[in-house]
Order: sequence, then C-alpha cells, then structure tokens
Amino acid sequence: MKGAAILSAFFICAAFGGAVLAAEDGNPRVAGLIAEFDKKEKPSNDDATRLTVQLTELGQSAVPSLVQAMEDAANRESVATGILSVALIRQNAGVATPAFLKVLATTENLSIKRNMLAALRTVGETSAIPPLLKMLRLAIPEEKDGGRQETQNAIREDTILALQGISTRGSGSSVLGGELIQIVLNAEEPWKIEIVRTLKDIRRRESEDILLMLLADSSKSVSYLAAGALGTAGSFRCGPALIHALDAADPDRRIAACTSLGMLKHLPAVPFLIKVLKTKDPKLTSSALYGLRAITGRQFSSGERWQEWYDEEQKDNLSRLQVLEAQLRTVAPDRKPSIIEAMGELVFARDKLLALLQSSLDNTDPKIRAATVNALAQSNDPRVPRMLLAKMNDPAAEVSYGAWRALKFITGQNGVFDVQLWTKILDKRG
Repeated sequence: MKGAAILSAFFICAAFGGAVLAAEDGNPRVAGLIAEFDKKEKPSNDDATRLTVQLTELGQSAVPSLVQAMEDAANRESVATGILSVALIRQNAGVATPAFLKVLATTENLSIKRNMLAALRTVGETSAIPPLLKMLRLAIPEEKDGGRQETQNAIREDTILALQGISTRGSGSSVLGGELIQIVLNAEEPWKIEIVRTLKDIRRRESEDILLMLLADSSKSVSYLAAGALGTAGSFRCGPALIHALDAADPDRRIAACTSLGMLKHLPAVPFLIKVLKTKDPKLTSSALYGLRAITGRQFSSGERWQEWYDEEQKDNLSRLQVLEAQLRTVAPDRKPSIIEAMGELVFARDKLLALLQSSLDNTDPKIRAATVNALAQSNDPRVPRMLLAKMNDPAAEVSYGAWRALKFITGQNGVFDVQLWTKILDKRG
C-alpha cells in the first residue's frame, strides 16, 4: 500500500499534543492539503508530519471538514486517513468519536481499522465502549489459517486494547469489566480460544481477570490455554487459582499450571509442586520440576531432595513464626498489625496461621482485624474463605473491603462487592 511505512508515525505525532493554533476559517484548505498529499507517489514521514501540523493549525473551526475528509480518505483507502485522525486527536475532538466508529465499521482496510482503534483508545470517549463490545462479540473466527485469521487476531487485540484504554481514562471501567467478561464467558469455544491467545500478550489487570475466569472453563482446551497464558499475562495474585488448578482432572491444565507458577515465581506454590512430583505422569513431573527450579533457583532432581529442602525452609519459617507469636502477645496494640502482616509473609508456615490468628478476626481494633484478613489471605486452610466471607459484613470498611480483596486473591474470581454473589462463588468452588 502506498506509504504504508509511515502509518506508525501518525500516532507518535499525536502524543506530542502541543498548542492548537487558531485560524480564522481554515475549512476550505482541508481538501486542498489532502489533494496535494495524495499526489505524492511515495509520501515520506516528513510529508506526513508536515500535513499533520498544517491540519492541526487550521483550528477548531476545521473539525467538521477534517471529519468529512477522513471519511472520504478512508473510502479511497488513502494513507491520509491516519493523518486526519491524528489531527482530530490533537484538536481534542471528542466529537470525532462517531466518525472513528463509522470508518471502523465500514472499511475493510486493516491499517485504517487499526488507526481508528488507536484513535478511539487515545480520545477515550466512553460512548465508544458499547459499539466496540458489539464488534468484539461478533469477531468470531471463521477460518483457521491464512491472512484473514491473522487480520482477525490483529483487530481483536487492538479492540481489546482500545476498550481497556478507554476504561482507564473515564467511568467506563465498571461497564467494561462486567460486559467484557460476560461476552467472553457466553462465547463459543473457538472464540474463547482466540481470546485467550490474544490476552496472553496483553499484561493488564482486565486481561488477567478474564483469563482467571477462563481457567475454570468447562472446555479443557480453553482452561488449559488460560492456565498457560497466565504465566505471561498474569501476576502474583493469579497464584492461588493456579495452585487450585494443580488438582484439576485434566492433566494438560495441571501441566500448564505448573509451568505458569514457575514463570510467575510464585513461592507459596512450592509445597504443592513437590506434591505433584509424586505423580507417575512424566510430563507432569517434568513441568513441576521446571516450576520448582524457576521459583527457587535450586536445581534438585529428586522429589526426596526437594522435600528435604522444603522441610528445612519450613523449619526456619516456623521458628520465625514462634518469635513473632511471642512478640504479638507483648507489643503495644499499635504495633500488632505490622506483626500480623509479617506472619502472613512466612509462606512456608502458612498452614499454622489460622490457629494463631483466628481470634484476631474479632479483635475490637479494626486495624488488627484488617491486618489479620490480609495475613489469612496467604493461608492454605480451606476454612479461611468462609471466614473472610463473614468479614465482608464487618462495620469497618478497611476490614470488609480487605476481606473482599482477599477472596478475589484466593479464588481468582473478580466478583463485585456483594455477599450473596460471593456466597454463590464459594458454593460453586466447593
């Protein structure tokens, strides 16, 4: 395509913003400037930058003409389409959002589509969320190979990035979170698989939330791919859900979970990965070994040697826990929250936390209750989630919201603050 190499420069220009120079009435000049640019057989980056500046300097009065010129350029599949969208962005023309959406819906040109998605992401108008969600919902792959599939993947990724960018700019985050997750959860298996492949390269909280939901999908292919994707797109908070996946019936999901836990260097997973070493599946034990070595930096080969090393580390953690327990009984009340938080960091002694801290959940000091909630989020005791559910009714916001965050961390689910909803989530989890 003529001048395709300069498309990437357009949005670099947009980042510089700058003052918009006023003009009396530059509208008649828009068509002339575009016609002059279109005559160039191979426009350069300098040509594109010069035109961007010229169009921007025409001022706010030129916005309607810029919108019309952009739509006309898109119909001709002209490189000028991207330049015009940048000029509109620099004019801070949120009114251009409908035009960006119109071009996006009507053009078949991949470069222009991606320009429009980038423009929508930059402008950040939340009115673009519903049509973008609809577009994403309809983007079901029809072919398994070839250029069309590659195009679908690129558009899907850019659409998700646009949605996520808009959600972080304004009030669209709550709308996006629920809508996007529901679209994915209600989709057919092939579409879910493509979404997982897209999200694994997008390291954002919203991507992580969707992958965590898909980790529990009924489709073995989807859940397996989600487990693997969390290794690159996830963070520490994905650890508990991946540990839970180590007990899945599907061996492929377990293998992917072992690998992802290693990639995330999730230290609390060590005893669970050692347990996996006792299985007779060579692929599973190999993945568990990878996870253990990636997390700890140790290179042991046998399950017995890993168990010996873990026992030594656990003994050290338990010794430190005893010291902290003694301090908790004697220090002033204002120091107790920090002691409790330190207890929660002893990951190899976390099976002892509930016995030591359960009474602190009902302490009269909300700071102590909040610290206890945070520490127990690290516990592997199956009774803890129900206790945290009860603390969502705590009168102190730092305790109730801390319990909610802890439940999201333990389960990998991203439900809103609703006790009934979380009761259903825990009932389903078992």
